[in-house]
Amino acid sequence: MPEEKKKIAIIGTGPSGLSAAWELMEKGNKTLILEQEDFIGGLCRTFDYRGYKFDLGGHRFFTKQPEVEKFWQDLMGDDFMTRNRLSRIYYHKKFFAYPIKLGDAFAKLGIWESFLIGLSLMGSRLRRIGKHDKEITFEDWVVNRFGRRLFNHFFKSYTEKLWGISVKELGADWAAQRMKDLSLLTILKTFIIKPKHGQVKSLIEKFQYPKYGPGMFYERLAEKLQERGAEIKLQHKVIKISHESGSVKSITVKDKLGREEEIISDFYLSSMPLTALLKAMSPAPPVEIMALVEKMRFRSFFDVCLIVNKPEMFPDNWIYVHEPEVSLIRVQNFKNWSPFMVPDANKTNIGAEYVCWDTDELWLKSDEELIKLAVKELELVGLVDSGLVEDGAVIRDRFAYPVYHLDYQKDLAVIFAYLAQFKNFQTIGRSGLYRYNNMDHSILTGFFAARNIMGGNFDLLKVNADEEYHETGK
Repeated sequence: MPEEKKKIAIIGTGPSGLSAAWELMEKGNKTLILEQEDFIGGLCRTFDYRGYKFDLGGHRFFTKQPEVEKFWQDLMGDDFMTRNRLSRIYYHKKFFAYPIKLGDAFAKLGIWESFLIGLSLMGSRLRRIGKHDKEITFEDWVVNRFGRRLFNHFFKSYTEKLWGISVKELGADWAAQRMKDLSLLTILKTFIIKPKHGQVKSLIEKFQYPKYGPGMFYERLAEKLQERGAEIKLQHKVIKISHESGSVKSITVKDKLGREEEIISDFYLSSMPLTALLKAMSPAPPVEIMALVEKMRFRSFFDVCLIVNKPEMFPDNWIYVHEPEVSLIRVQNFKNWSPFMVPDANKTNIGAEYVCWDTDELWLKSDEELIKLAVKELELVGLVDSGLVEDGAVIRDRFAYPVYHLDYQKDLAVIFAYLAQFKNFQTIGRSGLYRYNNMDHSILTGFFAARNIMGGNFDLLKVNADEEYHETGK
């Protein structure tokens, strides 16, 4: 007897949802993919405004997972480009090379300050000798590796602007995932000697990128899925997840006209924000679970997309803005990501990025107000002449960055122990797992969840859980 094919409902058309659907469709299963927005790609969408293309943030394509790399290559073919990378830090009205370069840092910080940074680093290393204190906060982790003085220069104010909380309230896990082995000593060694076993990948000056941005990959993936028979419903918001006796029985969605529909499947995958998911469950989770949900927060992100009447602006792909006097955190130059992102070679498209809480005054401003703010701040840091800004638009994501509060791991363990009772239901992706996943990590959770449905035994909570720097070479 041939194996009976399964019907799976997937919430979200981001990297994890579409990748799960791809894996399931490969084996002949039926998939229905639901998306509350009117676009494909989630956080990896590419926004088109007047023919100018903007990412919701910048998304380099790199991975240590051969199957993910093959997945990208197979779908993109000749539309996958290798690009040169340049990024800098703007701090104290100066541009610092990023990653840090010896001569550049010494020249701009000055010999005396560089000497003090060296003493601070040595002091932090000496204090660690013989000690085995657990690193609890982001501050603990970074100071131990970079020293207090460099931490105060390049990490404290930027991190607090990004996350909206003190570096003493942010867990060390985030630093461990994003910067494992990228200590000052590692950076300095990279520019003095060639490492024996490869180099830190963030120091490699090339990356891969689709011709028309990351959205091109996910839109193509969605088209291929539909050709295979997958159904994709945009502007369908999940409002209820009904369960009984350790099984999800159905999900209820509402379309853009307010019409409700109940969907019944054999299995369910969800990449919607974990907090929204738990609030949608019926019956509601126990009181102690919901108390933990109230502690979980996402930072909201918006990108002010500007068209500038100038063929060349600055050479970087992106610039980190560490200046505390502006709310701006990063600037993308999308023309330098790919020349195909602009329809007119005499103009440049840039993205001014901001992060805030969804209750902040900044988030509640109109698009027109945010465009004026971005132009003003870009001019203040010397990146844009306001008179050359021709037009602009704003794109937003309310659930961009899961915040690692100090006891978030303990809280998540309780939450996922509760969700484990539902044998036909899995959460996937950055928002669904409340983990700061990169694109390849999210894709992998989709693959693994699909394989679990087909009899596998993959632990999604272990994807991107090791304290290994995410850009270390293979």
